[in-house]
Amino acid sequence: MKNFLFALVALVFLASCGGSNKENSDTSVEGATAVAIDTTSANYMLLKQQCLICHGGAPSHDKLIAPPMVAVKSRYMMRYSTQEEFEKGMLEWTLNPTKEKALMRGAVGEFNLMPKPATPEEDLKKIVKFIYENELQQPDWYEEHYKQMHGDGQGMGMGMKKN
Repeated sequence: MKNFLFALVALVFLASCGGSNKENSDTSVEGATAVAIDTTSANYMLLKQQCLICHGGAPSHDKLIAPPMVAVKSRYMMRYSTQEEFEKGMLEWTLNPTKEKALMRGAVGEFNLMPKPATPEEDLKKIVKFIYENELQQPDWYEEHYKQMHGDGQGMGMGMKKN
């Protein structure tokens, strides 16, 4: 099982390195809607190398190894009303992920707890700021999946309870 997971992560990583870079918009996630992001920025490269390897999305929900970053951002945006709170909350979670502090309980149940990254805290701060300030890619299947899980977005679905 570990070999399969390692091979899957390696395959996702290799797939994310390919693709075209048309007008500096990221189109590397298969089955994702292209969104204009400065893919040449250092902070985007940190996000791609440190986070999108697992949180980059997949061609279908069945092939995910972690929730897409657009879903993570959406959940943190629901929980935190200011950029400062958002960045602090996401950074605290990333530095020390625990089941008790999880905002995405359904994702933790489905994918298990995220391991602590080896990324330096200063780089994580840059990544979290970039996530907050930029519109992230949304896999083509994500909107339909979100509606199935959460209805019209007004209610809270699985793992979506506000603290």
